Amino acid sequence: MSGILKNYSVELTARDKKSLDLAKELLEPGTEVFIAALPNDKVDDVVAACARLRQDGLTPVPHVVARNIESEKDLDTLLGRLVAEAGMERCLVLGGDRDTPAGSLNSSLQILETGLIQKRGVKTIRIGSYPEGHPKIPEAVLDKARADKLAIAARDGLDVTIVSQFVFEAEPIVGFPVPRRRRRPGRSRPPDEVRPDLRHRQFAARAQGPRRSGPQHPDRRDA
Repeated sequence: MSGILKNYSVELTARDKKSLDLAKELLEPGTEVFIAALPNDKVDDVVAACARLRQDGLTPVPHVVARNIESEKDLDTLLGRLVAEAGMERCLVLGGDRDTPAGSLNSSLQILETGLIQKRGVKTIRIGSYPEGHPKIPEAVLDKARADKLAIAARDGLDVTIVSQFVFEAEPIVGFPVPRRRRRPGRSRPPDEVRPDLRHRQFAARAQGPRRSGPQHPDRRDA
């Protein structure tokens, strides 16, 4: 059990000040802290939360959610501020769960296709997955989108980890397809060799422990 829990990641929301305060106290230095991007969150709040975590010796991993962003210009502004003000080195790229997008961006694949993450010098990304399936998106669509995202990552030299919310049975994870490709000369691990990350947790500032993540989250629908 101790091996499974080692180097786990956690998640909180940008305006959850109590969890932000507890993060430094409870988490090991360098722990990845995912910052959810709720539809009504302001950019200032997300950037400030990430900067606070960085100052506290933790590793912020903001959710960059396509359907919450009005334009490519706004996406570039967000990424630029996260890099400049919070030292962002990695992010979780998602489509988002709102039915009506805020603008022209509709999926995480579109975000990667803009090249703006790469332009800002970010070399490590996380992408979402659904080992137990998705209630709104057919599996074939998810598989195709994942393959397209991995192809872009391989082309642009991005290091990729596939993440999912916590599951309570082993079979969906064991049976989940994880692409592996041959190593390239001179690389310790190619960017298109993907690691499944089973350590993700949602963080809550409650004495009774972590808050359980449900199958859906306001920023998570993706293709």
